[in-house]
Amino acid sequence: TVSGSLSCSVASTRHSIELRPGARTCSSNSLYSAWLGCPRWLPREVLASPPMSELGKGERQLSRLIRTAAPAETEAAYRVVIDELPIPGTEAGSGVRFVLRYSVPVFLAPPDAGAAAEASAHLNWNMRADGERAVLEVNNTGNIHAQLAEIQFVDNSGKSIKVHRGLLGYVLGGAQRRWLLKAPADAFSQGGTLRALINGSAWQQALSPVEPAP
Repeated sequence: TVSGSLSCSVASTRHSIELRPGARTCSSNSLYSAWLGCPRWLPREVLASPPMSELGKGERQLSRLIRTAAPAETEAAYRVVIDELPIPGTEAGSGVRFVLRYSVPVFLAPPDAGAAAEASAHLNWNMRADGERAVLEVNNTGNIHAQLAEIQFVDNSGKSIKVHRGLLGYVLGGAQRRWLLKAPADAFSQGGTLRALINGSAWQQALSPVEPAP
């Protein structure tokens, strides 16, 4: 049996996480990791206050994110990992009880107002064939992340294909990502227009015909 839930929301302007339990009391522990970087865990660079909370049904807890290291000149990207912990004495008999882990992206803008104003994502897109499947490659030459969602393709005959519903993923500044799509490569053989939401804003780009894989 499974009961209850834990949800969280991010107030990015305050650098905080709000935890809201569902139908049961739960406990959570926040861990902070570098999204891409040398050490996997950087607990001293970004801390949570409080780092651990116990919430009853209907209660809320605001956990603030505190940056202890010197701010970088470019955008810093992290994932906040929130673990739900079992509470002793609340086992649900012989039933199966699950605890959940949430991973929330957090982006810290550079403190310099001029650098923050000039921050932008510049994306180069490429579609190619990998066997019978299509591969989407995105290179971000900008200095902030790009969130990709709601990918749609309209070929030159006007036929529309929903490439991906919802969030596809993130491409950090100076990084490249590659996705193997469910759509077959021949769906893009005529060329057309690729449309998407980039950081919540509508975007489109002409796409050359995709050649069959050798």
